[in-house]
Amino acid sequence: ETAEMLLKAANTGHLVLATMHTKSAPGAVSRLIDFFEPERQGAVCADLADAIGAVISQALIPSTDKTARVLAYEIMTTDGGVGPQIRKGKLEQIPNEMRQGASYGMTRMDDTLAKLVKEKRITIDEAVRHSASPEEFRRVLVA
Repeated sequence: ETAEMLLKAANTGHLVLATMHTKSAPGAVSRLIDFFEPERQGAVCADLADAIGAVISQALIPSTDKTARVLAYEIMTTDGGVGPQIRKGKLEQIPNEMRQGASYGMTRMDDTLAKLVKEKRITIDEAVRHSASPEEFRRVLVA
């Protein structure tokens, strides 16, 4: 019921901000769609593609010396290919679109994590733990 109200508000031009506990921006979209009955999810995907401007995912990760937390983040907009993939319900394609979306202001969590590891601000183990695709992340980081 709450998700329905949020979607209606967003589609009528209201700014809607919401928080969800997911590991990634695409995961937040998937979770939102799952709030709806299966027979409505196709229409919800179309509505979400129109309603979402951006999804920001963040994690506070222990620093290398364990004295602080370091912000890692992901920014997904519905520009480029992301919006059409949401509309079609092909959420598994969103990470691929995000890889190509830097010109639209998109940043993947794994890219932020890799940068923090290279800067020695977080450990590889912490980065892998917070990655949406740990096995792929470890392969890319080692390469």
